[in-house]
Amino acid sequence: GRNHVWIPSLGISRSVRWFPCERSRPPDNYMYRWGCAGSNNVYLMGHASGVMNALHDAYVSGRLSEGMKAWYANPDGKVRQYAVKWWKLTRPTTDAAWAWASQSVPSMTLQTCVGRNNEYRLMVRLVVVGG
Repeated sequence: GRNHVWIPSLGISRSVRWFPCERSRPPDNYMYRWGCAGSNNVYLMGHASGVMNALHDAYVSGRLSEGMKAWYANPDGKVRQYAVKWWKLTRPTTDAAWAWASQSVPSMTLQTCVGRNNEYRLMVRLVVVGG
């Protein structure tokens, strides 16, 4: 595949659309790769009430765990495997720039909303498995 993410333990298998850094319109209900992310950071985002519902629910129920595997096929069709290292809740401000910053090792960051009024962002960091 191309432009696709799989997280089997959460039942996620989604096509990934490009979300340009300069886009001003809010996201639709698609899995997006954000163009503002730094190098070595595949930054995927989506709505908790839609394409990222399984990730949201895994976090809220306590099922999200270190080591969970994910696969990402880039636009060229190269597939890499990633594993969850950690996650953190943050407010949606530029104080969270660490989440989309360049990484020293090949990484993937998953972002979705959490909270009664979606006031927090769940940032899940994964790192590549096996180079």
